[in-house]
Amino acid sequence: MASKPRRFTFHGLRVLHYPTARNIVEEFWSQEGLQWSQKRRFYDGRGWTKADSGREMLAWVRRKGRWGFVRDKHELHIWLRRNHNFADTVVLLAHEYGHLMGPWHRNPEREESKAGQYESVAYSAIVLARRLDTKRRG
Repeated sequence: MASKPRRFTFHGLRVLHYPTARNIVEEFWSQEGLQWSQKRRFYDGRGWTKADSGREMLAWVRRKGRWGFVRDKHELHIWLRRNHNFADTVVLLAHEYGHLMGPWHRNPEREESKAGQYESVAYSAIVLARRLDTKRRG
């Protein structure tokens, strides 16, 4: 039996935090109306992946160590590996929040690019903050 995600609301956004990669991929697959063995192409931010089954996507998500998706502009689904760090969390959340900002692009490359900009800004802010903090202490 699948573990249930931890649910909470943050500024009107429903957040579902999944305990395992398999839980979030199964949820995504079921919301897409797909059987586990069916193939679906994915845009991973760098280009289209090959057509993946649920099992293949699960392996990709596990290798990545974090993954999320947004439903209906008001529901955020996330998973992070157990040993994730602060930067992993911020970058994932920034990317998914990027999907919530502005109009949804029908073109998946443009939509991922929009979300990727938020991810890049968040990552750059983390790096800069660490440098400033180190210089202040040193």
